[in-house]
Amino acid sequence: EKELAVAARRVSMALVDEVRKELEGDAQRGGRAFDEGDEAVVLTLATAAGVAIDNARLYDAAQRRERWRAAGAEVATALLSGTEPEEVLRLVATRARVLAEASYSCIALPVAAGHLLVEVGDGPPELAGVVLALAGTPLGAVVATGEPLLVSGDAVPQVLSACPVSSALLVPLPTVGGLLIVASAADE
Repeated sequence: EKELAVAARRVSMALVDEVRKELEGDAQRGGRAFDEGDEAVVLTLATAAGVAIDNARLYDAAQRRERWRAAGAEVATALLSGTEPEEVLRLVATRARVLAEASYSCIALPVAAGHLLVEVGDGPPELAGVVLALAGTPLGAVVATGEPLLVSGDAVPQVLSACPVSSALLVPLPTVGGLLIVASAADE
């Protein structure tokens, strides 16, 4: 789906670029300046390219919404069918990583006052069992406020020291006091 949207943009831009090159070539070969007819053709093609790009974006957004809906249904089915809680958590982490096109994700749950333990993850094995301190960190802020937070820049080292992170989305799990962490690796 995403490839289709990208292809539509490329075709639109290639078409406009090809016409521009042809017009430039005609002007150079014939020694004539562009006229109103040339301008009208290019403007028409640019408008068509804009419509194609907008349609590709709308298609991409619709496909993304459908993937999120399907993932939600999959998690709900797992919960209702009696799947083990750890497997449901792993499913949530995996679907969040895939849908966000992230490098890894994990679910951290309270283990002691002011600390979370990474219970399940979809990514490097060194994530499992990592204890995360909450005090003075973006993690603690998300747990305290119950609001999701996108972290990048200077706050990143306070998220996951076990793995290099360039940005992370921290999503609270308010009923259990934990977090879903979806992160992009620093080397990507």
